[in-house]
Amino acid sequence: MAIFPTIFPTLPKYPGPYDVGTFDVEIPLPPEKTKKFEAIDTHVETVLVRFFYPADLSKVAPKKRLTSPSWLPQPALEYAKGYATFFKQPVIPTSLAISLFVYYTHITAVENAPPLVPPVSRFPVLIFSHGLGGSRNAYSQWCGSIASYGVFVAAIEHRDGSAPTSVVRAGTEKQSSIPYRRITEQNDQTKPLRSTQLAQRTYEVAQLVSVLRDINHGKEIDVIGVEKLSILDRFEGFLNTKKGEMVMAGHSFGAATTVAVCKNNENVEMDYPLKDEFKAALCLDIWAMVRLTSMDVVLIFQPLSAISTAPLTIPSLHVISDQFRKWKDNYHNIPALLRESREASAFAKVFYMKGSAHLSQSDFNLLFPNTCRRFFHANQAADKVMHANIRAGVEFLRVVGVEGVQGERDDIFEEEIDEWVELEKDR
Repeated sequence: MAIFPTIFPTLPKYPGPYDVGTFDVEIPLPPEKTKKFEAIDTHVETVLVRFFYPADLSKVAPKKRLTSPSWLPQPALEYAKGYATFFKQPVIPTSLAISLFVYYTHITAVENAPPLVPPVSRFPVLIFSHGLGGSRNAYSQWCGSIASYGVFVAAIEHRDGSAPTSVVRAGTEKQSSIPYRRITEQNDQTKPLRSTQLAQRTYEVAQLVSVLRDINHGKEIDVIGVEKLSILDRFEGFLNTKKGEMVMAGHSFGAATTVAVCKNNENVEMDYPLKDEFKAALCLDIWAMVRLTSMDVVLIFQPLSAISTAPLTIPSLHVISDQFRKWKDNYHNIPALLRESREASAFAKVFYMKGSAHLSQSDFNLLFPNTCRRFFHANQAADKVMHANIRAGVEFLRVVGVEGVQGERDDIFEEEIDEWVELEKDR
């Protein structure tokens, strides 16, 4: 068995003071909340999310074996086929190779672990939105690490065709899959597609906010997979889901989703704007070609009228890759977001790590460093980039006053760190 770590990729332990539990859950929406998005031929019927949270392993029965979920989402072969399609490779041989290669790769957290009783009132809540080709598991190192400092993290899986695949109602007679939708950016026929994806993502986040609030209030929740009901019940009263207290975060298209959500003037669930649910915005390598301004949200070729927007008035942190920093057409859209945030809040900064790549903030660079170095410009050590991203994320939560974040203060925003550079300094 000792040979396995040298063959199969593994993820490191989380750095925070707490053990971390995790489970994923799919929650059907009531009929009146399901919604079709005609332009991309999708229908939001359920919310699929993986939770990461501080765990109390002392409450696990002595003889019970601790297990961790597989890194490749279930059903694994479906997601392996999705990745084969995403990378434009022959489906059958590539999906089999992916399935075998990550067969022993697991998320570091403990499956269905009992939650820790919050040491300070309630756990702060952070929602995480993935990028193109991502999933609810693809950022487990970052999300689990944030959870290890006392945060309840909800990593949503979007059903807009941006995941390699997404399986709806897995394991039931109604199981279906939403395949990855490849969209050519500079094409008149694709103009409404990205805007509709962003509108759907925003809608899904609004539904997740409602689900989180129901969990905290102890409401009965219908779950696909009845065995998950009992663990949801354990979180009653544990989550800080008050208006204006949650944090929104994401990577790439998920970072664009983060900004769209935090500028959104509509809310299908409450009588106040969706943007008012959030205390801060944390953007990892934002894909800013989906340009987000205070006047409107626009693609580079058309207004995005599907989402009503307002200025970004909450604190924000951008951590970008060296790769995206060099993409001038994308980067030049970031300063406008910083100005909005600075005008209305006490914190708005952008940093990057020299030699980092777009995939450096996901699990992919940790699991496949040689591939990422050779094909995706990841020239900085994967663990060094991830460590800086985690430190910055945790300290950002402290700086903006998120109550309940554990650990000692970190001076990552002030100290001179080799190859960690601040851009667009506020003068």
